[in-house]
Amino acid sequence: MDVNIPEIVEEVTAAFMSYEKAITENDVKMINHLFWNDAKTLRYGPNGTLISHEALSAFRRNRVTDGVRRILKNTSIVTFGRDYAV
Repeated sequence: MDVNIPEIVEEVTAAFMSYEKAITENDVKMINHLFWNDAKTLRYGPNGTLISHEALSAFRRNRVTDGVRRILKNTSIVTFGRDYAV
């Protein structure tokens, strides 16, 4: 298995950065695009777990996000082959 194929790392990094931007801007359309549209989609958070893409989308639509700031530390993306990344 190939680890960290450069173009796959680049693709996953771009998706991750799109997610971070969408979270800080509460871009619900982009967040919906990035998450698996399925009833099995999970979001773990400090106030509980959301189950389903629809629940995640509803949470984001109703969330107040003025002044959301995130600081990334020690971000590491590793890819395994062309279909799996952490």
